[in-house]
Amino acid sequence: MCHSARHIVTEISFNDYKVEILKLRQTVWEQTDHLLMTQVFVNGFYDEHDDNAFHWGVFNDDKKLIASARLSKHFSIDTLPDHHLIVDISGIAIQLPIASLNRLSVDRQYQGQGLSKLLDRERIEKACRIHCKSICGMTYGQRGLKLVQDGFHVSPLLTLSKNFNTNKENAKQLPPCFYYKLL
Repeated sequence: MCHSARHIVTEISFNDYKVEILKLRQTVWEQTDHLLMTQVFVNGFYDEHDDNAFHWGVFNDDKKLIASARLSKHFSIDTLPDHHLIVDISGIAIQLPIASLNRLSVDRQYQGQGLSKLLDRERIEKACRIHCKSICGMTYGQRGLKLVQDGFHVSPLLTLSKNFNTNKENAKQLPPCFYYKLL
């Protein structure tokens, strides 16, 4: 469990918070580029990884879910969430098993308060505890720059990288890319 001055990151059960998690994802992602949303969430805001992944939540004082994130463990690249977006990562030094940071959602009212960083810290620590050798994620913009600052390598090997057109103000720095590092 990770604490900030005001927020506590807690590992939660997806089944117990499924409705809240899916609603938060939808709310947050509908505020970004619609084209990007439809390519990432091809089958909606729930996917087969949700049931077997690790989930975290951050709640406000009223016990409302204000941020959530997921970590999943994989023994092959083609089982990564959203792997249909990856063009080719054969030249990248990744060791298996690999942990995947995904489905990070932070309510707009709480963005800019370091919640993503807290959720990343928890997920990276968990990836080490469950004996993953690499960790990866797919994201863009400021979020991508933060991962690079945390030691991730960036590879623009996503189908979205070439025709990225977001209207999100802070996403000008990087198109959607694949981020990875060895643990």
